[in-house]
Amino acid sequence: MSAALHLNLLKDEERVSPLPVRLRLLGPLLGVTVLLGCLLGWALLGYRAHMLAENLQSLEQSALSLKPSHTTILDIRAKLKETHAALGQLGLYERSCLRFGDALTRLPAAVPPEIQFTEIRLALPQPPLTDPKKPALGPTN
Repeated sequence: MSAALHLNLLKDEERVSPLPVRLRLLGPLLGVTVLLGCLLGWALLGYRAHMLAENLQSLEQSALSLKPSHTTILDIRAKLKETHAALGQLGLYERSCLRFGDALTRLPAAVPPEIQFTEIRLALPQPPLTDPKKPALGPTN
């Protein structure tokens, strides 16, 4: 007869759980761990917000300290634009004077000094000839 003999050495009140750690200990431990994780997350969030506020304040102070030099640079750039525009106008004037300069210098030799001109009309120069087979470069859109 080979019947297995089973002896139950545990009492019913000793039978709690098959887990090696008791739930009485695991519940509070898990709760404290979650609470500490939440507190750490909120602390990091607060620290980050504080650092961003300090960074914003330092950037505002540096922007205020740079404002006079920025306005000076803007004034200098405006003056530079005006100077370039004046030089461009002078260049256009010089080119126009050179274009008609020869004709105007020969004019006193052809016209007597008693005649006063009120208006001079000059024909515009002919546009340059272009090859129809080779068009000028333009927008490619």
